[in-house]
Amino acid sequence: MARLGFVLLLVATAALAGPKRSKHARARHATSRFLHPDDPADAPAVRYAALSPEACKAELTQRHIPYRDETAKGVLIPVRLTGPLHGVTFRTDVADTQRETTPWEISDCRLVLALDDFAAMLEKHDIVEVRHYSIYRVAPAGWPDDRIGAQHNGGLALDAGRFIKAD
Repeated sequence: MARLGFVLLLVATAALAGPKRSKHARARHATSRFLHPDDPADAPAVRYAALSPEACKAELTQRHIPYRDETAKGVLIPVRLTGPLHGVTFRTDVADTQRETTPWEISDCRLVLALDDFAAMLEKHDIVEVRHYSIYRVAPAGWPDDRIGAQHNGGLALDAGRFIKAD
């Protein structure tokens, strides 16, 4: 669980680093040996963070990731997963009838790419579902329309609650 939290926090931090910081500054935020053993600046999370909305959605399409576009104040590239990643469903505990509209299942596209990588690892351990508390947390009142959020306010973090195995 600690490793998961670190990896997802790293993804969110790398996404914040984005193209506005130098390669050296992004490297300091991407030091996980789990993502890339040689040069952290080349870690997938750092690459995802630098993607434009068009490039990110193109990669979702290339990977055959089921998603739909969303709107969410503070999220740069808001999307909603509409199916599993490598056989792993990421979802909240809300009723199935509410899943299509709950804001807690909106993600930034770049987080979805990292979750796809993570799901490939979980699949090897027969995990079929990750129940989480939230990904996106609605921006507070008064949030400027043009402000991009960080972590949950930007759809860039996931608080995993349970990992459910196939059996």
